[in-house]
Amino acid sequence: MDPRAQFYNQIELFENNFDLERWNIKKDGKNNIIIVIPKEWVLHSQYNGVSLQSSINTKGELALSVSVENPIPLQYRADFKKDLLTIIKSNISYDFQSNGFEINTESRGKLIKKRIPMLSDSYKQIMEFINLFKDIIPHVQSLLKKYNAENKIFLPDSNNKKTMKLIESEIYQQSESPDVIFDEDDSGYTINYTPERKIFTQKSEYSVEYLLRQSRRGKLNLQPDFQRQFVWDKVKASGLIESLLLDVPIPIIYLAEDDDGTLLVIDGQQRLSSIFSFIDGRFPNGKFFRLSKIKILKEINQKLFSEIDESYQDKLEEAPLSTIIVKKESDPELKFEIFERLNTGSVKLNDQELRNCLFRGPYIDLLKQLSNDKDYQYIMGFKGPDKRMKDVEYVLRFSSFFHQSYFKCTNGLSNFLNNDMKNYQNINEEDQEELITNFKKAVQINKSLFGNRSFRKIRRGDDNDPNSTWKNTAVVNGSLYDVMMTCFIQYDRNIIYRNLEAIREAVIHLMTENQDFIDSIEKWTGQFDRVKKRFEIFLQTIRSILDDGKEDRLFSYDLKEKLFKQNNKCAICGQMIYMIEDAAIDHIEQYWLGGRTIPENARLTHRYCNSVRKRKE
Repeated sequence: MDPRAQFYNQIELFENNFDLERWNIKKDGKNNIIIVIPKEWVLHSQYNGVSLQSSINTKGELALSVSVENPIPLQYRADFKKDLLTIIKSNISYDFQSNGFEINTESRGKLIKKRIPMLSDSYKQIMEFINLFKDIIPHVQSLLKKYNAENKIFLPDSNNKKTMKLIESEIYQQSESPDVIFDEDDSGYTINYTPERKIFTQKSEYSVEYLLRQSRRGKLNLQPDFQRQFVWDKVKASGLIESLLLDVPIPIIYLAEDDDGTLLVIDGQQRLSSIFSFIDGRFPNGKFFRLSKIKILKEINQKLFSEIDESYQDKLEEAPLSTIIVKKESDPELKFEIFERLNTGSVKLNDQELRNCLFRGPYIDLLKQLSNDKDYQYIMGFKGPDKRMKDVEYVLRFSSFFHQSYFKCTNGLSNFLNNDMKNYQNINEEDQEELITNFKKAVQINKSLFGNRSFRKIRRGDDNDPNSTWKNTAVVNGSLYDVMMTCFIQYDRNIIYRNLEAIREAVIHLMTENQDFIDSIEKWTGQFDRVKKRFEIFLQTIRSILDDGKEDRLFSYDLKEKLFKQNNKCAICGQMIYMIEDAAIDHIEQYWLGGRTIPENARLTHRYCNSVRKRKE
């Protein structure tokens, strides 16, 4: 078995066998990590703080670790780790070091970590590892409270600028809430490397003057679509200028060669913008750039470029900048990996923003065009173009499954999408028209089915409350999106519209009753076996409805609506049914016992109550 698939299998066994009542679990499918945190240690929903982690490394080994992260800031982390280690040694009889665990009390890195082979019962080792820490939960909680009381834990607070600055120095905080939240889990991105697939790079040293001239001629693009606006402040930019005048080396600048020979800045935009702005005399926002808070060369403080000594001007313009150019002949998939590794700034680019840089051409332009479709934006919940290009990425998801089918999604969703971008980067007009037609068809069908609740999950009722409810309607489930956008396009639109009520009922049934389907859209959804499972179940369900030869056993939506308006009490439990999507029409005399699908044999029930009745009978 593939080590990554084996890891997910072990995590699922862990979840099924471990008492999780006292714990919060976070899954990072992209980085192959499961994070377990006692509820008493939770400081904030976004940040892990102290956590117990299990992951798989590149060698296929299972790594068990104790991690200390934000919101415990870097400047206090080493002290916190030492205090935490004291608690562990004082209250846990297990000797971690003699059992092969590494100990690290420096500010960066895991506090405790061990790598072991991945086995068929590794979930037991994960359970044993976590159980070691049960008895120290209150002690660690007290330590967290102590650091918080001493203002050594920084939680995001829009009214506290100091707090926000400290947090933002280590992790990215979005400045605005997104219109839509995406429930998705890609199992990671891997590359099938062969010696024939190469990255071609060129090391060069250019003067500031040369790069500035290339920028002015349009041959060096500091602001490609995937890059951010200039965000450095005057003090930081001034410090860079002083460093160059003092011959202090600055980090390498990474450039990518476009098909037309233009160089795109992929790492170093802020540095180049600072240098060019000083020489031009103004920042990109139009404000004058006078050097500020210069520490050594005091004579240039508060001066414009035109005001500093000519020798300094010459030195700055002639200053050498080391660059590495990723040549256009490089393998696109390997280029994506390089861009991702360089993407370490405080505002990390997501995968679609990287694709927007790597695969420039008519295909990305078409995806952007389709993402502006008003009906698409309506069913997805977008109020306009998404700042992080998630709207474009979801059009690409549809396009990729449309072009390749789910059978090709064997190596992670990110790789699947990259392949489609590569294959259709220079898409021809015929393929464009075919994609536009089918995309709009899929959008219209889903709009007719669920409107602006398309691709949202429903929480099923239970014994305590038989009413089902829509889960957070701002959350789009990526796995539902994939099957619901893709599986209808092979059918004639009129046949689908004649069966809308039956399809709607069937989809809700899958989300609330079919446990295999529920698992496939909620757990480790990026694994190929989960992708295959949900497509097979969904396609089989749709085929069973759209088969003209089937015997009619479903009551019409019109009858359901009529019964709901007449009396929305459940005929089984007697409680009110609050939304029509939660209503099921039950055969009073069961269909399989000869009961007919006629109004006289129909009664309105909760979906949950109807399901329980079927299981009992």
